[in-house]
Amino acid sequence: MTPDDDEARRTWLLGRHAGKRTPRAIIDAQVRAAVGTRVRSLERLIVGEDNEVYDATTDGGDRLIVRISHESDPRFEAERWALDSVRAAGVPAPVVLQVQPVALPEGRTVTFCVEEKLPGTPLDVLLDQGAWPERAIRQLGEILSAIHGNPIDGFGYLRPDGRGWPITFESIMADLIPLSARVMDAARHWRVDDRLVVAGLDHLAGHTDLYAYGDPRLLHGDFSLDHILIHGDQGHEHVSGIIDMQECSGGHPVSDIAYWMTISHERIPISALLASYPGGPEMVERDRTLITLMMLRRALWMLVADRDRGKSDQVGTHVRALEDALATL
Repeated sequence: MTPDDDEARRTWLLGRHAGKRTPRAIIDAQVRAAVGTRVRSLERLIVGEDNEVYDATTDGGDRLIVRISHESDPRFEAERWALDSVRAAGVPAPVVLQVQPVALPEGRTVTFCVEEKLPGTPLDVLLDQGAWPERAIRQLGEILSAIHGNPIDGFGYLRPDGRGWPITFESIMADLIPLSARVMDAARHWRVDDRLVVAGLDHLAGHTDLYAYGDPRLLHGDFSLDHILIHGDQGHEHVSGIIDMQECSGGHPVSDIAYWMTISHERIPISALLASYPGGPEMVERDRTLITLMMLRRALWMLVADRDRGKSDQVGTHVRALEDALATL
């Protein structure tokens, strides 16, 4: 990402968060309802793209993260189900204390998610500081495998009870094909060569033999450096938290791996991620073409999503991912 892209992202993110502001009295009331004590300090965090977020400390000493969704379907209940499931499997994940819709004075409804704050520093911050927490990095594959060890009833975004939907894996992988006009329109908005889009859609349509998968597993959905917390003294660091499973879904395990290869592999290679994932390297070798198709599909989807959100800083990254995938197939 170039300095201009960094500045564009900061400007876009500040503007997006500026439009999400819940009255302090309502936040205080929801924290007190969740833990029974009053807020002592509250710090606004400009993180993520979807939620209004606060770091809260109460008079009782509770350390909390308060996330407020302004969307009609925040998926917080599904996330709570996923966090509870992975925590039962040994993954360090926060406890969600309360999910509550709240009507604002102007008539809109927002949804609160109050959860415990886990100790640690995001892995991307440590890497920015020049650290390489070797011991913690060696845990990542084992943790991701534990997440994927949870079978899901159905595919797609999880419902509040932890079920997916009665759809097929093929319908997910081929979902852009009937939307080709919309994809092309977004690509032209970003001045992306039509031929890249046509070739990408052709590949998605031409590999349906790889989509015959019927064992949906729990996916984190956003398994990346900023959602991995690391804690401990140098040389004794460990993964202290896996956070933000709002994108949790039922799907093919290599989906999380494809996402890592798109988002994080330049900083932590996929070989390091999978070193402790049982059978991980073999899975990647077996499903290499499917992983590439997943990366291609995401690149096309993000051209559409970023056009809809007016977000331009990652367009070059999406185009490069599309070109790289096409060169591999």
